[in-house]
Amino acid sequence: MRAADVVSFDVFDTLLMRRCLEPTDVFFLVEQEAHRRGLLSQSVPFAKPRILAERALYPGQPTLDDIYARLMQDTGIAEDVAKELRALELAEEERQLVPRTAMMRLLHEAQAMGKTVIVTSDMYLGGQAIGRLLLMHGITGLDHVFVSSDTGVSKTGGLFDLVRQTYPGQHILHIGDNATSDVHAALSSGCDAWLVPSARQMLAESACAPLTEHSRDLPERVILGNFLTRELHDPFLFQKTQGRLRLADAYALGRDYAGPMVAGFVQWLIERCRADGIEMLLLGARDGWLIREILDDAARTMDLPFRYRYVYVSRAACTPAGVEDETDVLYAAGLAWDGTQEALLKNRFHLAEDDIRPMEDGESKEHYIRRHIPVILRRRETLRKHYLHYLESEGIRPGRKLGFFDFVSSGTCQLWLEKILGQPLHGYYFLRIQDPYKEKLSIQTYYEGTQVVYQTAKCHLMDNYFFMENIISSPETTLESVGKDGLHFLPETRSSEEVRDLLAIQQGIRDTVRDLLQVPERRDLADELLNLVRHETCDVEIEYLREGVLEDEFCHRRFQLNEML
Repeated sequence: MRAADVVSFDVFDTLLMRRCLEPTDVFFLVEQEAHRRGLLSQSVPFAKPRILAERALYPGQPTLDDIYARLMQDTGIAEDVAKELRALELAEEERQLVPRTAMMRLLHEAQAMGKTVIVTSDMYLGGQAIGRLLLMHGITGLDHVFVSSDTGVSKTGGLFDLVRQTYPGQHILHIGDNATSDVHAALSSGCDAWLVPSARQMLAESACAPLTEHSRDLPERVILGNFLTRELHDPFLFQKTQGRLRLADAYALGRDYAGPMVAGFVQWLIERCRADGIEMLLLGARDGWLIREILDDAARTMDLPFRYRYVYVSRAACTPAGVEDETDVLYAAGLAWDGTQEALLKNRFHLAEDDIRPMEDGESKEHYIRRHIPVILRRRETLRKHYLHYLESEGIRPGRKLGFFDFVSSGTCQLWLEKILGQPLHGYYFLRIQDPYKEKLSIQTYYEGTQVVYQTAKCHLMDNYFFMENIISSPETTLESVGKDGLHFLPETRSSEEVRDLLAIQQGIRDTVRDLLQVPERRDLADELLNLVRHETCDVEIEYLREGVLEDEFCHRRFQLNEML
């Protein structure tokens, strides 16, 4: 670029890119809006006739006016309707376009060097319209705009010859994303050329390539296009990362990688609760924290068919208040525990020090627990009374049709909560882990729809749900117990910086859910996006994921988040 006198930039997919995957997706979005406004009846298409009208005018270089004249001729659409459709198309094109910031910086650098800076584009929009689009994104001071629809010739048909005639004897460098029309055509006309990959090319040639299998319909292409504009806007990224993504921003993790999955789940959750006649949905702590905030956002723009409550539950608090008999106690005691049996009695069943007897020599764990069952069940009566008092204070009483949200679980909290309330709950989870003791629980899952075990899970979420659970979790700590004097929580082990990152991740998720709540969910694509957050495919530079620790107080275990990626 320093050696050139004139630096030419392609526009679309080089300086600007669309938030939808394919250029023709703009027409399908216009079709949706035209149907919504009643401009066209639901049975009248727009996108396909618009595409065919443009094709019919090639190999010429039609203007947008030419295309709409052909569209009216082919379809019989009235002139006033065509005028409104044309305005919708231009508005949607503007809405879809975002800058490739690295390329914008390059253009500004060329201007700062004192180069003659021009743009050269094959496009049905004229130079004036393209200049306005560039101006919207901060591009000013261009020396010339060469556009095929203004000149009547394309890049491969002589447009670069016109550029050379305008700047005779000068060294011209053209930069663009298409090997044929930007590189070979420029070289054939005596210009220099440099190829920068489009985001779609980067997608196909990188660790993100599995995403290309999920671009079959408009909802998928909208979700995927949004991802590309935010994560693959820099054409030089892979030179820095050896073909991997770079994840350095907590907000971007929530917005681009986790957000589509949560958006799809919330759509499914609302529809399942509507279909099942749920009167109140209980959002179990801590996984329900973010879902509550998202439902608060949704309730501002839509009527939800149920009430919802964020309810403080945890395995630590629900287990000792929920066990009803010897079988329950032995089951609860047999769940994973990394510690002594005396500590298990204190932490899992909330027994006082005076109630815990020492373990005898040679005594089995089961026999030791059996010796404590009477005091465990007596303690249970007090704990259940306190828990019911708390639930009633939140307006949660037996008799209504209650739903219960959990993220990925075998149903432990739901099991004990049902026993505390004395009625069944209808569970709605992302995934369910199989446990024969809880097989009779009513649980529907977003992925797979039935019980899932590790060996048969067909989605990536099952491989790293601990990671996902830690980024949708509450910024509050885990509920330890419910006493006569109220709720008791475990002490905070996260740093203020970790909590700050967590809130930034969740804000990203919330913003994406707002954008996608009306876009039909595509759970397989969302699963692939989340699966990119792995060391094999992504340089993860977020401190929260590199240094964070997941505390499993119920099992007395700790996990490094970095080791889960």
